[in-house]
Amino acid sequence: MTGVAFLLDALVAALLAATIGFAFVLNRRLGVWRREKSAFEKLIGEFNTAAARAETGLAKGQALRDDLAYLVERGAQVADRLATQTRPRALVADDTVSAAKGGTNHAVSPGPRSAAERDLAKALSGLR
Repeated sequence: MTGVAFLLDALVAALLAATIGFAFVLNRRLGVWRREKSAFEKLIGEFNTAAARAETGLAKGQALRDDLAYLVERGAQVADRLATQTRPRALVADDTVSAAKGGTNHAVSPGPRSAAERDLAKALSGLR
């Protein structure tokens, strides 16, 4: 029986040695994790800050988008109103010139335009 007891004791000793080795490796890995935990927490904090800034920027961007959409809508309304106000005058002027020249329809040249009028004309022709 001493031989069997000796083999069992040797087996238990080998298992204990393996357990001690595993515990040593695990302790080292946990030590590395504990040391890196503060760096990881700092990284998470920076990520949260960046996410908050991104959300703020997104909200500002959406507000600007809404403002621009409003301005474009208002600009289109003003352009339509200007177009309807200027068309009848041009048609009346064309008819007057046409009647004065014997019925032929010629373009009316209202004279020199200001830079603002030229810019407005370019913008209106770009919308068509």
